[in-house]
Amino acid sequence: MFSSTFKADRLRVNLHLVINRLKLLKKKKIEQTQRARKEVADHMATGKDERALIRVEHIIQEDYLVEALEVLELYCDLLLARFSLIQATKELDSGLAEYISTLIWAAPRLQSEVPELKTVSNQLCAKYSQKYGQLCQTNEIGTVNSQLMCKLNVNTLPQVLVEQYLVEIAKNYNVPYTSKTSVMVSTFKKGKIQAGDVAQAVARSPGMRAARVRSSPHWPPSLHFFKHTRYFPTSGPLYFLPVLCIFYISTWSLPTCFKSVFKCSLLCEILPSYIL
Repeated sequence: MFSSTFKADRLRVNLHLVINRLKLLKKKKIEQTQRARKEVADHMATGKDERALIRVEHIIQEDYLVEALEVLELYCDLLLARFSLIQATKELDSGLAEYISTLIWAAPRLQSEVPELKTVSNQLCAKYSQKYGQLCQTNEIGTVNSQLMCKLNVNTLPQVLVEQYLVEIAKNYNVPYTSKTSVMVSTFKKGKIQAGDVAQAVARSPGMRAARVRSSPHWPPSLHFFKHTRYFPTSGPLYFLPVLCIFYISTWSLPTCFKSVFKCSLLCEILPSYIL
């Protein structure tokens, strides 16, 4: 199962190969999900909601995979940066435990797409013992990146996340779509997830970043949270409520002599975003 001899040069070379493979795979996955988003928009435009729903679930899983690949690429880079430490010490350095255990855990799960990762895993197990490798593969050691584990072990997707993807795709491709508010409201009432968290997760997804969805430069950083919350009203009296809250709360702790200056500067930042 594991290679019995540790070879530093082989580990170094394969870490570089894994990084290159991950970059190519990420690019391929992002391009595929971009085309899939267009297909979803076409299905929504022609009223094929069931097909759109199935396709969106696949897109979300691919986005999770791309985010996991980004983590693995970062960990390979970190191991290369600290490669001299790996060579100089026989025992596992605590600062490298998460990186090494995560790569070993991910190797069998991505072996078909990143075969070089299996070689990296074998070399790390040869360095730190086969028993350590077995503990990492089951995460009995408890140092595997928990977020990466969740991204590679997606079973059931939250309905609210799927719905938010549909909303964003419809918005991006100018397709009329009526959101299932009952799904959104019931989920939030149960306290399972926050509206802002879902919207920000969708906006941060690799495909959405590539499409530059919700990337208006006119929104100041102080209002960035509201911009990424789909329940932030775009018209009517409530449109200014978050702004007024920020406006007055931000000035409570300031001395009186600075309040007027701060308010003027804040207005200069906010007002252009409404005008533009």
